[in-house]
Amino acid sequence: MKQKSLISICIFITSAVVAQRQNRQLEIYPYLKLDKYPQFSYILNGRPNVDYVSIKGTSFGINFAYKIPISKQLFIKPGIGYYKYSFSKITRNNTSFGTTNSRNIIFPSPLLIPFYTDKYHYNTISANVSLEKEILLKKNYQLALGVGFNNYITISQNYHLTFNPNESQNFKKSNKKYFGSMGMLYFNGLKKINKINIGPSLIIPVLDVWKTDETFQEETSSNSRNKWFKGIGFGISINYSLK
Repeated sequence: MKQKSLISICIFITSAVVAQRQNRQLEIYPYLKLDKYPQFSYILNGRPNVDYVSIKGTSFGINFAYKIPISKQLFIKPGIGYYKYSFSKITRNNTSFGTTNSRNIIFPSPLLIPFYTDKYHYNTISANVSLEKEILLKKNYQLALGVGFNNYITISQNYHLTFNPNESQNFKKSNKKYFGSMGMLYFNGLKKINKINIGPSLIIPVLDVWKTDETFQEETSSNSRNKWFKGIGFGISINYSLK
């Protein structure tokens, strides 16, 4: 019984290795992601009015992945990339003073005035892993369906100030730390051209989690926010076969 089990395992490993040698691929994947972040509120310094903040973001990134087949149609896909995690359109409604397009920020300055940012982003390195299934539609055309998980490490942070009388309006920091993660579904329509499979991609973000930022008066880096769905992404999948 043990010998039969060992033989079965060996046959499985051998077939998997052969399949991997024949079908491994390299993927380059540039993409754009549109997000609507959930509204949050805060009160500064115990004042009698409340700020309600809503933010939208247009982010872009590029991933590099190594596609390893684990069956005829199924791939595991580890990768690494760059992602500009953006918060690019701010709407802040104060219960006493109305609506503006910025939020309070802590900015080191000798001037005793409040500072605000109207957009900001985090430069991140992403570490990714996906499970992908390829479905042949017809000769030279296929559909790739996948579920993926991305982790983001921020390496620098950029904030655009609405007003700064003495210096540049671009405020930059260089903190390196874990920033967030995303779980997603994606659908790639691919056309085979010799050793290259190329085509458009649709991204459905399922869950996004990101750290709050101590650069803002009402936040600390130990807390996080999250959103379910409320976003969509588009990309181009370019795959090169190594067989």
